[in-house]
Amino acid sequence: TAEPVSNLQVRQALFMATDFQTIANNVFGGGDILGWPVGRGNPSYTPLENQSAQVQALFSFNTAQAKQMLTAAGYPNGFSINITVNASIQQEIDAATIMVADWAQIGVKVNIISLNQVALASEKTANTFTGLLAWPVAVANPLTPMQWYSGTTVGYTYKTGEPLDVEETAALAEMDPLKEQADATQFSKDALVDCGIIPLTNNYLINCYWPWLTNYYGEIDGAYHNQVVMIRELWINQSLKTSLKY
Repeated sequence: TAEPVSNLQVRQALFMATDFQTIANNVFGGGDILGWPVGRGNPSYTPLENQSAQVQALFSFNTAQAKQMLTAAGYPNGFSINITVNASIQQEIDAATIMVADWAQIGVKVNIISLNQVALASEKTANTFTGLLAWPVAVANPLTPMQWYSGTTVGYTYKTGEPLDVEETAALAEMDPLKEQADATQFSKDALVDCGIIPLTNNYLINCYWPWLTNYYGEIDGAYHNQVVMIRELWINQSLKTSLKY
């Protein structure tokens, strides 16, 4: 991974110079600004108020401090960077547009590249994009972000390695669910500090379903965009359906 994003201080500066709350409110209509590597409700999720002071500072939208970090990283005059987005997803374009204005305050010039889904997926799979790439990631299963982060699934993110590699390997190999959860929790905290991904918003969704659909609680997917693992556990309560005159 090339400079400048291979530099941890640069990644942290870009993270700190992002107005996550404005993006959440104006682009997604609300949501958790901390929704990655796992979402709220997951056993490995740690709310922002319970995160370390360093993580809380990263979400503080402090452009003055972010500018100082860029200077310390060797970029006192900023730099130019690409953000590649899906041309058919307006939310990605709108979020990137806000980031253009945010990052301009620390001297970073953003060039938004809009690609269709096929071209975007091709660049992601081949890892031929430069700068940053917008792509949705699943946060239901804490092991999935680990695979995204390490590049064991298609596409790669920027990372420094230790201690994340150790935590990721341990969690993926662990058979004890409590130890696995502990490893995933620690990974989730350290991945935020590493800033390999700039998570925009885990936006709120309203899912409506019939009350007789048993064992379903509004999930969109189980693990990585995979409905099979949950569909096989669902069943229709015919007695309840009949009693409700359906």
